[in-house]
Amino acid sequence: MNPSTADVISCAILTTALRLLEKGEDFALCRFPGKEPALYHARKSVDDNEEVFVIKPWGNGPELRLYPFTGKTEALDKSRISEKYFQKPLPAQTEYSDYTTGFDIFQKAFSRKVLRKAILSRVKHVAKPKDFHPVDFFRKAEQTHPDALVSLIALREYGIWLGASPEVLLKSEGTNAVTHSLAGTQTAVDSNKYLWNQKERDEQAHVSAHIRTVLRKSGAKLHAESGPETAAAGSVVHLRTAFEFSLPSDIKAFLTSLHPTPAVAGMPVGPAVELISNTEKHPRELYTGYLGTEKREGQNETNFDLYVNLRCMRVGTDRVALYLGGGLTEDSELEAEWEETENKALTLEKLLHG
Repeated sequence: MNPSTADVISCAILTTALRLLEKGEDFALCRFPGKEPALYHARKSVDDNEEVFVIKPWGNGPELRLYPFTGKTEALDKSRISEKYFQKPLPAQTEYSDYTTGFDIFQKAFSRKVLRKAILSRVKHVAKPKDFHPVDFFRKAEQTHPDALVSLIALREYGIWLGASPEVLLKSEGTNAVTHSLAGTQTAVDSNKYLWNQKERDEQAHVSAHIRTVLRKSGAKLHAESGPETAAAGSVVHLRTAFEFSLPSDIKAFLTSLHPTPAVAGMPVGPAVELISNTEKHPRELYTGYLGTEKREGQNETNFDLYVNLRCMRVGTDRVALYLGGGLTEDSELEAEWEETENKALTLEKLLHG
C-alpha cells in the first residue's frame, strides 16, 4: 500500500524536527486533535494574516511567537540533540517534606479565608531512558492521546518541553468561541463509572463560576453551557464544563482575564497567584502557561486554538522533570493530594517507559 499524502507530509515534518534539534533552533512541533502534525519556527513574520504559534509562559514572561516552517534543513550525519537546549539546569525535585511545607502554608491561607482554592505544584525527576528521543516521544504521545494537544517545544531559553494537554483555553472561529473549565481529578478505571465527591464538585464549580464572571465582565454573550461531565485525560479523569459564547471586542484583554484560570491558579485568582509565587520553590516556566495557534482572518477577525500547558515535562541530559499539580481547599488531605499528583505523573511515565 502506498503511503498517503498526509503520511508523507507528516514524515517530512518529523524529519525536519530532528534536524532542527540537531542544530539547536527554536521551534514547536504540535498535533492538534483531529489534525496532522505541524511545525513552527522562529523567524520574522512575512504576512499580518500568517498563522502564529503562541507560547505564553506562566506569570509575567513575554509571549513567544513562532511561524510555519518554510525553510530547508541540510541532512546531518548524526542523530543528536544540540547542547544549546541544556544550558539551564532542571529545577530541583520537590521532596515530600517540601510539598508538606507548601501544603501547610496553603492551609493557613485557607483558614484566614484569604482564598477558597489554590493549586500547589511539584516537580518529579524521572530517569531518561537510554533510547529516549523527543521526536519518538512525540509520536507515541500523538498516537496515545488523540484528544489532546501534543507538543514538542524546543527553545534555547526554556529547553525542550514535551506534553499532551487536554485543557482547552480558547477555541474560536469567527466570533463563535468555546472554553472549558476542567477541575476535579480521579484515577481512570476500566469501568468508566465515577462518583464525584463534594470537594471535587465544589472545585469544578469554582472554576466554572470564574469563567462565567470573566465572560460577563468582558461583554461576551454566553450562548450555551454544558456539563459538568467526566472527561478522560490519560491516566486520570476530570470534571469538565464547556462554554459556548461570542468573542468580546477586546480579545487581548479577555485572554488576560481568562488566564490564568482557577484550574491552574486558584480562587480568587490574584491572591492565589501571589501565594503560589511565594510558596513554590521551582519556576513554573511553560507549565500552566498556554500555547496554540492564532490566525487573523481579514481586518476584524482572529481565530484561536489555545490550550493550557498541562501534562508536560522538561527534558534534561539524563533526567526529565515532570510538572504536577493539584487543587487544594481547606478540606484537602495531604496524602490524598500527593497521591493525586503521582497518578497524574503516570500519563507521562507510561509514555517514557512504554
